[in-house]
Amino acid sequence: MVTDNAIVLHSRRYADTSRIVVLLTETLGKVSVVAKGSRTPKSKVGGALEPLSLCRVSIYHRKNRELHTLGMAELTSVWKRNHTSFEHLQAGMIICRQALRTLPAEVSAPEIYEHFKVSLQQLDTVLPEEAYPHSVRVRVHLTHLLGFGLHPELLQRDEKLIKGAWVYVDVADGRIVGSSGYPLTIDSLQLLTADSWTSGQVPASVQTEVDGFLSRYFAHHLGGHSL
Repeated sequence: MVTDNAIVLHSRRYADTSRIVVLLTETLGKVSVVAKGSRTPKSKVGGALEPLSLCRVSIYHRKNRELHTLGMAELTSVWKRNHTSFEHLQAGMIICRQALRTLPAEVSAPEIYEHFKVSLQQLDTVLPEEAYPHSVRVRVHLTHLLGFGLHPELLQRDEKLIKGAWVYVDVADGRIVGSSGYPLTIDSLQLLTADSWTSGQVPASVQTEVDGFLSRYFAHHLGGHSL
């Protein structure tokens, strides 16, 4: 049995009384477990297994298996705003989906775990209009942790390279290029590169544009596995 700290990334029903849960753990990495009986009224672990939960878990872990058995789960932090605010919940699920689709199974990466844990802790403290921009910063920083960070000239928004209402970005290295790159409006560029967003609620069109670019960028570097 392995006892570890974990973030709940995803949870779904399994049979009548159980559920399958995907966890990002501090030492094992991303693991899938079956939580037997967790959907029954008397379950002691069910409340700790909702997405965006931080908990302490015990796992019956066996090598060369894709699905393990959960022995125990106990909440260690309550991120109330992440579960009660629509904007926070939406941003939190974006962050969790990025971990689900980006990280390989059962590869220990404590620094990646810490990044997601701190990111979700910080998300719980921001204002609703800051929730989505926070999810963007989390994903941009993840590119650097994984070794394919956006090019410095993009992050610095080199004025000599920005002409007109659009910029075009190479998904291979995040460099501003000619019209053959991925098109981004100046608002989307600002959201991708700023340490903070001060323009109120992010328009849906900008969110769609930024999500599309980041999806393409991750997919290029990870062979198609991304948000």
